Amino acid sequence: MKITVAGAGVSGLTCAVVLAERGHDVTVVASEIGVTSQAAAAVWLPYDCGPSDRLSEWSLVTFGRLLELARDPKSCVTMTKLRVLDEPPPPWKYVPLMETPGYLDYLRARLRGELRLGVQIESLDALDGDVIVNCTGVGARALANDAEVEPHRGQVLVAEKLDIPTLVHEGSLAYAIPRAHDTILGGTNDVSDDLRPSDADTSKILALCRDFLGVTAAVKSVRVGLRPFRRSGIRLERDGRVIHNYGHGGSGFTLSWGCAEAVAALID
Repeated sequence: MKITVAGAGVSGLTCAVVLAERGHDVTVVASEIGVTSQAAAAVWLPYDCGPSDRLSEWSLVTFGRLLELARDPKSCVTMTKLRVLDEPPPPWKYVPLMETPGYLDYLRARLRGELRLGVQIESLDALDGDVIVNCTGVGARALANDAEVEPHRGQVLVAEKLDIPTLVHEGSLAYAIPRAHDTILGGTNDVSDDLRPSDADTSKILALCRDFLGVTAAVKSVRVGLRPFRRSGIRLERDGRVIHNYGHGGSGFTLSWGCAEAVAALID
């Protein structure tokens, strides 16, 4: 079957990998790879996602796939020790961590299909294919005419590498995620589509990480992304030849493989 996947973030690339490995003729179209995904901290942890009766199922499927990928150094997936500071004991757990952009490069290399970048998608109906998979994130507000979609702006700081476990304080939004060569400090969550870095947010993040996590670090760069939140929850359903897969909020990486398997089931 000829399938076009609209969007090349983590959701779109994962769907494309799953569908191509099931024997479909897959083409991914997007303006660029992972506009939002590149800015993500990318640790497996459900966050900022609307209600769904399948949220746990999709999260656990993804956890299993990432656990398998962690055995392959080329995947850029590792298991990190996580401590959620405002949870009751036991406070320690191990969860998958995906290093962006290396993980997105891995998905791109694994794709047995065509990747067409520099494409400005004006209409889903105008795309070729027996099936169109809509993984356009915040763009689905216009492309799917869905007023439930709203951009949740997240700013993170890329700081020097720290020898610490992954630390999260959900009540304050503070987190520190050590990676191979740096540490991601966050965060913010505002209803906004402003992609400009904010000095005020940088100061706020540093103060939160200091006060709630006991972490300080020298900042190397600032990244901003828009979490594709949908107020009524994830939309994963078929509408004619279009299968919608968007509205994952801050859980795109956490839900990616589970949702891709669900998309494949709708096609099969």
